[in-house]
Amino acid sequence: MSATELQFRTATFGGFQKQDVLSYIESSNQTHVEKLAQLQRERDELAGEKEACLLYTSPSPRDCS
Repeated sequence: MSATELQFRTATFGGFQKQDVLSYIESSNQTHVEKLAQLQRERDELAGEKEACLLYTSPSPRDCS
């Protein structure tokens, strides 16, 4: 959600509606968790490729480049 899309409703006595803020935090957290999981999967895949390259195709890491 971009900054322009997100506008908290103001409370009667100033500040923000608690539920709006909590919903935003939960949404941001969920987005972060999903992105982190995606990056970890990509890291694991690349590590596996590196491992295969080093173990089976080359006696030296510099030969994999």
